[in-house]
Amino acid sequence: MLSQQGLHEGSRVVRLAASGCIEDKTNIACFAVFGRRKKLPAFGRRRSFQKEPIANFKLSHEVTMYIAMNRFRVALGREEEFIEVWKNRDSTLDSVPGFQQFHLLQGKSDEEHTPFVSHSVWESRETFTAWTESDSFRKAHADAKMSMGVCLGPPQFEGFDCVL
Repeated sequence: MLSQQGLHEGSRVVRLAASGCIEDKTNIACFAVFGRRKKLPAFGRRRSFQKEPIANFKLSHEVTMYIAMNRFRVALGREEEFIEVWKNRDSTLDSVPGFQQFHLLQGKSDEEHTPFVSHSVWESRETFTAWTESDSFRKAHADAKMSMGVCLGPPQFEGFDCVL
């Protein structure tokens, strides 16, 4: 698993740079993921490039993408119940225009709660907004009732436009 601290590849330590590149002492391999659920190549097969400042990086086409995230604070001991609600949802997202990916992320628990994030990738802010104004959105959220006390407060929404 990649992290900002790094990962071990054989006896070398490589790190994930903030620019979205995997770097070691001699070369750098840059990548970008576009479209639906594409897998990155294995490390042994990556293409290497000379280091170049990210400011000089030019895309061959305009990137439009919107990331929508809701942060949940789940009560300790209620994590499995929270996950089950998400697993059993009757989702129609795959048929929504502009939808690309969804992931439910679980963070490390502290003394008070376990953080979860619903993370969805959309073609653009406009396609996400259109979905939030649709009957499909209202039905999906009406059917996703949590038992009292599972979440410690309402989710906190964050939306991000892709800029690079």
